[in-house]
Amino acid sequence: DRASSWILYRDILAAVGAVISIPLLSSSSDRHGRKVALVLPCLGTLAESVVSLCVIWFRLPLICMLIAAAVSGLCGGIGCLFSGALAYLADITAAKSRPMRIAVLEALTGIGGAGSCVLVGWWIRWQGFLIPHAFCTSLYVLTALFCIFVVPEVRRAAESQHQQPSSSIRRLLVEPLSDLASLMSMPHSLPTVYALVLSGLALYCAAFFGTVDLTVLYSMNFPFCLDSVLIGYFSAARQVALQIGMLFAVSLCRRLGLSTLTIASIGTVSTAAGDVLLAMATDRRLLWLSIAASVAAACPVPMYRAFVSMVTPADKQGCAFSLFGVLQMLFYLFGNLAYTSVYRAALVWQP
Repeated sequence: DRASSWILYRDILAAVGAVISIPLLSSSSDRHGRKVALVLPCLGTLAESVVSLCVIWFRLPLICMLIAAAVSGLCGGIGCLFSGALAYLADITAAKSRPMRIAVLEALTGIGGAGSCVLVGWWIRWQGFLIPHAFCTSLYVLTALFCIFVVPEVRRAAESQHQQPSSSIRRLLVEPLSDLASLMSMPHSLPTVYALVLSGLALYCAAFFGTVDLTVLYSMNFPFCLDSVLIGYFSAARQVALQIGMLFAVSLCRRLGLSTLTIASIGTVSTAAGDVLLAMATDRRLLWLSIAASVAAACPVPMYRAFVSMVTPADKQGCAFSLFGVLQMLFYLFGNLAYTSVYRAALVWQP
């Protein structure tokens, strides 16, 4: 119960900061280059990891981790990093190949997370939390250095040189917000398309991402009783199955001529099937079978992103992905609040 509460507090603070910073950082990348939306989130995540390491080493109060989560959120967090990466990808790919490229990016992210789940599960059992966390912090350092010194800028040289100098306040606040407003007031039916697609994304994110943390806690309790190693295996197997299933489903459906929104609908049905089986599972066998039922569950988000990217002008990609990032963060938070409340209430009558 306390663990789920602390996870929820951390997610709320990180989400509030990210909702403020993502529109500013990701939208401003349309004017001032993509690297700002890549580097700053890396530095914020690195700072949070360092603080968490200090909490473990010096046994500091847990409130320090909440403060660090808020700072990381104000730097953009994973939402801004991913929005910047997607906008970067949109700059260097053709619209026709973009759905598959976005799916590959999502898959690599998920498979990397799956590998870390297995590694960290064993490592925690062997050496506790400190050494694995220190290793993760070193990876954050390498990621930040890579984004700063290795990743080339693809937009600044082409467009920023034609813009007039502006005050720092206007560059940080006014321009990104005005770009977002202009995106939603474009002619024809584009704002309506955004509203419909973003509504579908919001509902999916609340249902899918809101249960991620609680699924771990649920698997640790009766009747499954998974330890840290088995939790690592389960999370890794689920991640790998979802990402490979997504690549296979997207590739097959594109060959069959299905649209990106149709693929997203297939993924939504697969998500529902996996959740129903997980809820009804009474032993570990059904727990693992729920992964097979949700094999295409990772399709909706990259397909929604690809669809919006293909209908958005090239100079508004950062704005479009910032809308995605904010909405995904808000409904991830909403899902966490809803499902954590239900989980805590259910512990009273079904401990």
